[in-house]
Amino acid sequence: MMTTKKRRQNVAVLFVVGMAAAFLTACGPPGARDLHRGEKALQSGDYETAIAHFSEATRILVSAPPSVQSKAFGFLGLAYHQAGQLEPASLNYLKALKLDHNNEAVDYNLGCLRMAQNNYPGAMDYFTTCVSLNPRDVNSYLKLGT
Repeated sequence: MMTTKKRRQNVAVLFVVGMAAAFLTACGPPGARDLHRGEKALQSGDYETAIAHFSEATRILVSAPPSVQSKAFGFLGLAYHQAGQLEPASLNYLKALKLDHNNEAVDYNLGCLRMAQNNYPGAMDYFTTCVSLNPRDVNSYLKLGT
């Protein structure tokens, strides 16, 4: 009889934890919620929805710390990049770097963007910055060698 009681308690605890996680994800602050939804859309390949969510996040997070704003602009740039819209991607990546000069992911993505634009000296600059920010990142070395 004791084991049945424990199982019910475990199920109840799991249910409460699951509900709390769902509540926090769905009802978080608007900017964070838009970032999360944008990331999900980006991962699923729905770039237009991702662009919409990230655009809203950049608008809402205008008074957030620079590193948070940089993350939002970096994701917006990535969504545009994946959608094949290279000019808006570049503009948003540069906004992200202006807010946070040490955003290694944005430097890497800008390097990839410059390679796609056949701007190899520009790509080298961004990959070199990546290597200097994180000397252990093999991908940056590989891209730099390319």
